[in-house]
Amino acid sequence: AVVSAQSTGNIKHVKYICPTASTIPITINKGMRMPAWYDKFDKEFAKDDKSGIMRSVVHVHALIAEEEKVVPSDKIFVGGFSQGGAVALYSGLTYKNRLGGIIGLSCYLPLNTEFPDVVDSQNSATPIILCH
Repeated sequence: AVVSAQSTGNIKHVKYICPTASTIPITINKGMRMPAWYDKFDKEFAKDDKSGIMRSVVHVHALIAEEEKVVPSDKIFVGGFSQGGAVALYSGLTYKNRLGGIIGLSCYLPLNTEFPDVVDSQNSATPIILCH
C-alpha cells in the first residue's frame, strides 16, 4: 500500500510505501498459512529461512530501486516491524547505494553469521534505529 503525505496532513513531500508480506505456510505453526516475509522454523532463531529472507530482500531492493528513479537514495529510509524489521535491516545494510536510514521495531538481524561480510560499503555508516 502507498500512503501519500497528503493523507497524513503533517509532513510535506513524504511518501510511505507499506508492502505486505505474502501469505505462506509457517513451519513453527504446523504449516498454517499466514502473512510472513519468510518461514519460521523454531522459537530460538537457531535456523533462518535463507531462501525466503533473500526473496524478500530482492523484493525490498526492487522497491528501493523504483523509488530511486525519482528520489536520491540517501533520502530513502527502510523500516519494519518484527519480520518486516528484520528484512528492512538486512535489505538496508546490503543495498548497493547509500540509504538515509534503517528503522527496525521488535526485530533482529537475520542471517547474522554473514555479517559484516555482506554489508555494502555504501551502507556501513547508515544511521540505524532499533527499538524493542
